[in-house]
Amino acid sequence: MKPARRHPYRPYILTWFALALLLCLEIVASRVLRLGSAAPAIGVIMAGLVGVMFMNLRTASGLARIFAVATIVWLVIILGMGVMDPVTRTDVDVPQHTF
Repeated sequence: MKPARRHPYRPYILTWFALALLLCLEIVASRVLRLGSAAPAIGVIMAGLVGVMFMNLRTASGLARIFAVATIVWLVIILGMGVMDPVTRTDVDVPQHTF
């Protein structure tokens, strides 16, 4: 009896196709349907797939998972601080005195 054939690359290929499908969905949602607010959610799903499948966070040690979560927290802090300047900037009218 022959042993069952293993396909070690099948999950990676399926993940790649899922990422390509999500990319198409993101483009259609943002460009065709004008649902730009759905694009970040789709991007988070894509990042999750990359982290779980390609970075092997499913089977990683606890330390690797802690560093992955810390990286996400640090990215949110940095992007949040970068967004604060344009969001809080206001125009102040300065009176013009001509003599």
